[in-house]
Amino acid sequence: MIGDEVAASLAELRAQAESLMRATVTITRTAGTVADADGRLGPQSTPVYEGKARVLRPSQVGAQVDAAGKPVTIQKPQINLPVGAYAVRVGDLAVVTANPDDPGLVGHRYRVTAEAPAGSLLVQYRLAAEEVL
Repeated sequence: MIGDEVAASLAELRAQAESLMRATVTITRTAGTVADADGRLGPQSTPVYEGKARVLRPSQVGAQVDAAGKPVTIQKPQINLPVGAYAVRVGDLAVVTANPDDPGLVGHRYRVTAEAPAGSLLVQYRLAAEEVL
């Protein structure tokens, strides 16, 4: 049966997917607030994942929308992570800390906009995200 064949190959398929994850990201989650030296409250973030990732924009063409009278292009970035990397939550913030293939992505920040897919025979987590400018 095909399901048994895929299951038998799953470790190799995951290893191949991970070999494409050449960037490094740090993902944090807001966990309350903290006061700065002046007493102003701001979000307190806790690291939830640091490791390999693949960051990409699946298409060259984005949706054109009008925001406050100005044209804006919306693209749908995607962050791929190893299966089981961490428990994904909407709102988590991913920051690219290294990318040997495109150093220009270092420092880019992405907010997770959807839960990671869950199910059988996953090869990688594909996180929907939006770039934080």
